[in-house]
Amino acid sequence: MLEIYISENHFENRKKSYIFRSRNCGTVTCDDFIRMIAESNTTVTQPDTMAVMSLIERKFDELIHNGYAVQLPMGTFRAGVSGTADSTEESFHPTRSFSPEARKTDHTFSLLFEPNRKKEKKLPRAMNYQYIRTATICSPFITSLHLFYKKKADVVEQGDILTARGDYLKIDFSDDEQGLYLCSSLNEQKLYRIQIFVHNARKTLMFKIPDNIPDGEYRLHVNTKPAKALLTAVSPVFRIQRNTAFRTEESSPVL
Repeated sequence: MLEIYISENHFENRKKSYIFRSRNCGTVTCDDFIRMIAESNTTVTQPDTMAVMSLIERKFDELIHNGYAVQLPMGTFRAGVSGTADSTEESFHPTRSFSPEARKTDHTFSLLFEPNRKKEKKLPRAMNYQYIRTATICSPFITSLHLFYKKKADVVEQGDILTARGDYLKIDFSDDEQGLYLCSSLNEQKLYRIQIFVHNARKTLMFKIPDNIPDGEYRLHVNTKPAKALLTAVSPVFRIQRNTAFRTEESSPVL
């Protein structure tokens, strides 16, 4: 169900003091979508659905890369460009390399989407939504766990780089109350505090699973202060499977 809330309007040209915003209730991944299609039709299996989706994706990429607009039931996709130039003689030159010597411009390609108008007109009478209090908006939450080479992480190894996705997850490391913990899946007791982070942002935490963590089932607890109060987000249960490689003291047991 779509969650709708009201917040202060900070735009300088605002006509009213408050605006309505919305928050989705979750994300359906491509794998989830394929499984749902297979489960809703007894004549189409999951491998069949995966094969068709893979073919659609390949053909979609081919058409978009060759400059076509692709019309699908939900709307039309097309490639577009943006950027600025000092004169009409300047050529379009998107930055294609991360090399320090590469020419830097604001010229970019984007994938644009124009929704199907009939579907858009149906939204007011078809949407399931609820109005929620503003105070609940800033509550942190974790929607999924991922490894860099997998779409979802149910089993990880000691030393893996794990990504937690959600919202209001950013940790202020100067505040001792905030942090990311590995907790027992049985009693939610905090066992280890994560020390090594690759990325710390509002929607994404990327961090290293300590090498000296015992095998077992765990949850992540994220303590943050999106507003003034200390709040906690809890992840789904996942398993850490022992890695026989070398171990270092990179975790801090919570005593």
